[in-house]
Amino acid sequence: MDRGIIERIREKVLEMREEIIYFEQELVKIPSPNPPGDYQAISKAVADKLKTIGFEISVVGRTPEKANVVGKLNGTIGKPVLIHCAHLDTVPPGVGWTVDPYGAAIKMGKIFGRGAYDAKARIVVYIMAAKAIQETGFHLKGNLIGYYTADEETGGVDGAAYLAQAGHLKGDVAICEGRQDEIWFAESGHVTLRIDVYGEAAHAMYPSLGISAIDKMTDLLAELSKLRRDLKRKKSKIPGLSYSTINVGTIRGGQKANMLADQCSIDVDVRIIPESDVDEIMERIGGILNKLKKGDPQFRADLQVLMRAEPSMSPRNLPIIKSIQKIGGAIMGAEPQPVGLHADSDGKYFRKAGTEAIHWGVGTAKNRGHAADEFIEIEDLLNLTSAHALVAMDFLGFEK
Repeated sequence: MDRGIIERIREKVLEMREEIIYFEQELVKIPSPNPPGDYQAISKAVADKLKTIGFEISVVGRTPEKANVVGKLNGTIGKPVLIHCAHLDTVPPGVGWTVDPYGAAIKMGKIFGRGAYDAKARIVVYIMAAKAIQETGFHLKGNLIGYYTADEETGGVDGAAYLAQAGHLKGDVAICEGRQDEIWFAESGHVTLRIDVYGEAAHAMYPSLGISAIDKMTDLLAELSKLRRDLKRKKSKIPGLSYSTINVGTIRGGQKANMLADQCSIDVDVRIIPESDVDEIMERIGGILNKLKKGDPQFRADLQVLMRAEPSMSPRNLPIIKSIQKIGGAIMGAEPQPVGLHADSDGKYFRKAGTEAIHWGVGTAKNRGHAADEFIEIEDLLNLTSAHALVAMDFLGFEK
């Protein structure tokens, strides 16, 4: 891209500095924690901002609380179609903050608050990038669509998944929220399981009269540990990914120290690299339960699948990835690298709808996402607004 065009966009973004900061603060000051997941206030703020830029707006949701904002900026030709996607919800603030999590305080060139990085900064740079293009006097040839979604932090059932069911998420490429130093083009599968193991309560001084569910659970945990070690042997060839993982995240059981527990439950997080098969790993976990039941008549257990997402990926050589690397390098001094994500995201819904998806946004792992004192650097907000504007222009084409 012509160096003069790059400088014109950067100069315009610097002129918009105070507006960009104010919009980021405005969004941070609107609580949108999930749970409980009520996005009416923040969806209105996002929709109102999009309207001022000229986007056609619709608000789509299963309920008024689960409001997804869809904005469309028509190009002079109408194709190709580029999508921006970022989520409206945040995790709850939690404890340990040294500032008001909804105060949007500015200190040392940073804006602090829950969602300041994940993902309200991404909303800001996507929207303000479109404004920078227009105010510089350029007109996009292709269409730019923004999806600002509900409930990504809890799987996106009422967000991107609902939009897909309603016939949305159609385009050539979607840039979903992510970091500025990496381009995620692949994601692992993700399954959450709950396994309940049952016993029979008895007084602790008469253990022969009962069955300890906790003792039986230790047998299961030992078998899951063996499976975890076995899964490490199959390495992913995708940069950024290692191997499939199993993590027992919670365990609950028993009522008192002097009673044999009649029930013990675990919640298990399973992440599956794209080279592995979700069904195969699920069968192996089911096989562990069957083995324990066969070897011990007193072993009783049930398994529930609380959430399941398949691995998905887009081609690593997508032209937009090369565009992001070139423009990102020019703006930030270092090219973001295409890697895999050991998690699932809204990207899977786009790929299932036939739209290639990658993740690239603003910020890095240092921004304390999901932690106390989450922040975004103002310099990153400005630089990535410029970068996203230039990538949109490069992909969609533009005219004066």
